[in-house]
Amino acid sequence: EKDVEKAFSYISRSARKGYVGAEYNLGRLYKHGMGCTINFTKAIEWFEKATSNGSQKAAYSLGYMYYKGFGVEQDYKKAVYWFERSTDVMAGHFLGLSYYLGYGVPASEAKALEALLDNPTLNSKTLVSVIRKEQKEKLKIEVQEHLEATAPETNPINPEVVTEVQKELKELCNIDYCTFIKQYNIPMALPKLQDIQYEMLPSETRLTETIFLAGDTQLNGSLNAAMIAGERAALEVINLSR
Repeated sequence: EKDVEKAFSYISRSARKGYVGAEYNLGRLYKHGMGCTINFTKAIEWFEKATSNGSQKAAYSLGYMYYKGFGVEQDYKKAVYWFERSTDVMAGHFLGLSYYLGYGVPASEAKALEALLDNPTLNSKTLVSVIRKEQKEKLKIEVQEHLEATAPETNPINPEVVTEVQKELKELCNIDYCTFIKQYNIPMALPKLQDIQYEMLPSETRLTETIFLAGDTQLNGSLNAAMIAGERAALEVINLSR
């Protein structure tokens, strides 16, 4: 205890002579009550002096005092002001945290990550992991909502379609029993059976002046059909280039 009191006395004398490191450390001693009684007001005074003399740690400490409301009215905007003016790693962490929580600034995950990604502190690395995990969960929700919003609307049940499907399952797959769940109308999911061809003219592959369509949806659905359609499209391109 006596050593702490001596340290406080030495640091206090050095701070009053204008040594910036001592100014900052004297603010810390007043903040934590080391060698003296806790006095946030004096801590802030010395942090301000040290900051004016270029101490990055003191600038962060000022921001922290405003962030927590120690010796001053809690003010997140002023806290962010000082965090932005300090290169101290903890200032970077609290700046990122402020953007993440929307304290003193509009909430922004992008700006939070900008402040946190290169920060070496464990606090920042942990927060980055939390934000990344939340982003993945949000993306999953957005994708699910998009799928639900764009899902084909169900149609009234068509008994004839249900009967036909059950018949095909019985004849082709030897399935005696199946349960109808839901019917969807999905346009162009597969080519219409009545439109499927086995042969086609090269000119039939041409959609526009410069676009030719080839693939197994043009002919009978198979690899062989896709190759045939590709050949016909190539022939049409050759014909036009002559």
